[in-house]
Amino acid sequence: MKTLVDKRVLITGAGHGIGREIAVLMAKSGANVCATDVHEEQLEGTADCIRLFGGECRIMVLDVTDPENVRQVRETLTREMGPLEILVNNAGIVKAGGFTDIELEDHLTMFEVNSLGPMILTHAFLPDLINRPESYLINISDAAALTAIPHATTYAASKAAMLSLSESMRAELQDGGNRHVRVLSVCPSLVNSGMLHGAIAPKLTNILDCSELAQQIVYAVRHDHEHLMTPRAIRWLPLAQSMMPKSAFNAFKKWLGVNNSMKTWVGHLDPNVLLDHDDPNSAAQEDTAVMKSSATLTNVTKHVSNT
Repeated sequence: MKTLVDKRVLITGAGHGIGREIAVLMAKSGANVCATDVHEEQLEGTADCIRLFGGECRIMVLDVTDPENVRQVRETLTREMGPLEILVNNAGIVKAGGFTDIELEDHLTMFEVNSLGPMILTHAFLPDLINRPESYLINISDAAALTAIPHATTYAASKAAMLSLSESMRAELQDGGNRHVRVLSVCPSLVNSGMLHGAIAPKLTNILDCSELAQQIVYAVRHDHEHLMTPRAIRWLPLAQSMMPKSAFNAFKKWLGVNNSMKTWVGHLDPNVLLDHDDPNSAAQEDTAVMKSSATLTNVTKHVSNT
C-alpha cells in the first residue's frame, strides 16, 4: 500500500496514546480517518489535533466488546464514508499484579477488550476489506504476547490470543486467494501511552514514544510488511526462546528484567494530566510527548516529512 491518500481508516482506542498518534499521522498522510473510543471527550481531543493542520476526522463512540454497537458503527461508516480499507484494532486495557490479587471481573474484561474486541471488529469489517482492491488489517498486540510476563499474566495471554488471531487470519486469507488483504501484527515493548505507568523497561529495550511507534506502523503499511516487533531486541526473543534450553532462557529473561518489569506497575496515567516519576526508566517519565496536542502535531509533522 504505497499511499494512504483517500484510504478509509477506522482506529479503535483512538482517544489518546498510540491510537491518537496513528489517527493523526494517517490523517496527515491523506487518509479519511474515523477515530473511535469509549470516551467521547478524548475523541474530541484527537479530532482537535487533526484539525490543527486543516485535516478532518470523523469520531464515533464505540465499545469494541458490543457486537451490536460495532454493527451500527459499520453501517454508519459505510453509508457516510464508504467501505473500509484499513482497520486498526488498537483498543486495549491492562491491569497488573498478582494473579489472585486481581479481581476476576478485571481478568475477564481484559480478555473481552484485548482479544474478543479485535475478533468482533474483524468479523464485522473483513468482508469490506476483502472486497477492496487493497486493504490492511492492523492488530496492535504487545511484546508480552511473545513470552511469559509475571504479574501481567492475563494481559500477556490476551495479547497472545490477539497475535494468534492475526497470524491465523493471515494464513486463512492467503490460502483463500485474498492476498490483497494484508495483516500487520504489531508487537511493541513498553510504550509511553499512559497504560503502563510505573512499569520498567527490560535491558536491551527502551521506552517507545507513541509517535515513534505510529511512524513505524505507517512505514510498515506503506511497505507491505506483515510483522513489526520493536525495538529491535524484541525480534530476537522468539528465536532465543526456541533455541535456548528452558532453564537458560528463564535465566536470560530474569537477567533482562522481564520478570520484574510489571511488578512496579501502579495504574493508568490520566491522558489529560502530566505526572512526574522518580525512576528515569519508568514509562511515566516519557509520557509528556503524547499528552499535549501541540507536541503531537509537531512530532507528526516531523515524521511525515521524513517518510
